[in-house]
Amino acid sequence: MKKYWNELEDGTMQWQDRDGNPVEAPQPYSGPKGKGMGTGKPTGWPLECEASGVHHTQRRQLEKFMSDNGCPTEVNEHGNPLYTSQAHRKKAFRVRGIYDKHASYGDAEPLN
Repeated sequence: MKKYWNELEDGTMQWQDRDGNPVEAPQPYSGPKGKGMGTGKPTGWPLECEASGVHHTQRRQLEKFMSDNGCPTEVNEHGNPLYTSQAHRKKAFRVRGIYDKHASYGDAEPLN
């Protein structure tokens, strides 16, 4: 069943079916077998970033490096950093000297 996020007459928002009946909010997609794409949070944060991850044996080194450089970052058991916001992700990328190749507004872009 399709669900729609509609504005009511009083200005509030509500999930509804196509006939306008209230329904439960859809669950975020979490990839196959509950792993992968979704964060399980409506905001998308914290974000687990595989692209900026390290080998799982280097996770403590990365956590220490990030803390020593003023950007404390949790790294999960797979070696992937968990960014808490877009600003945190941008700062962490700058600390490591990496950038988002497809940067948009607010992302870490090349500095030169």
